[in-house]
Amino acid sequence: MISNEEPCPTISFYERLGSDLDTTRERLDANWKVKSLLEVIPNRKFNAVLEVGCGSALVLRGISKVIGADKKIGCDLASSVLTAAKIEIPESILVRADAMCLPFKDSTIDLVILSDILEHVANPSLLLKEARRVAKHIAFKIPLEKCLMIKLQEILRRKRIYGLEHHQSGHLYAWNKRQALSILAAVGLKPLSYKLVEPPEEIRYYSTSRASNKSTFKTRVVTWLEKNTYKKMRGIYRFLYGSTLVAFAKVEKS
Repeated sequence: MISNEEPCPTISFYERLGSDLDTTRERLDANWKVKSLLEVIPNRKFNAVLEVGCGSALVLRGISKVIGADKKIGCDLASSVLTAAKIEIPESILVRADAMCLPFKDSTIDLVILSDILEHVANPSLLLKEARRVAKHIAFKIPLEKCLMIKLQEILRRKRIYGLEHHQSGHLYAWNKRQALSILAAVGLKPLSYKLVEPPEEIRYYSTSRASNKSTFKTRVVTWLEKNTYKKMRGIYRFLYGSTLVAFAKVEKS
């Protein structure tokens, strides 16, 4: 558990991020995350569900409703998002906790959700081991951002893009599919099912659409090319712009 002492820089970062959430974008994103995760989660009931790094708990709420969970638990570093989460899912148990030291007993959670969190922590393997300790099953959503466009941006801007001080959302790592699956395998997690997914256009071009009246001719051309690559050459699109891995694993205890 996190103490009441002065928060570390990481906590301060996420407190600020939580306070400045774009709620419209957050809800659009949550709907897509829930839909994508349910595509790999088996059609069965999981009684106790925990989302680690739950944010405003929209994903926890959506998944729990579909799978009929009786016990809904969310944990996060930032108290600012937990306040919002209590409004969204008042019947849940919300805990301000460090994902590296979850305050739950071994094998007591039927389903742990790790959605967009591994890339935020300094030691993803440690987080996975801790989730594996408390879980019977784990569902993952991992952004695959190791792509050509990100590499070109780093080269052209001559600076790092990842890290708390660089990435607007605090991503510390960028992986491809092979690397993401290897991280899971290294801690004994072999997905029973997984797939690659991309968000719908309303999310992919959310910022662009909001600034459409100010967009330049260059921006419109680049967006047109990206959209057409996505429609006609999905493999090339993923090589250029990345993708997202959703996966489901049963925890095999040694």
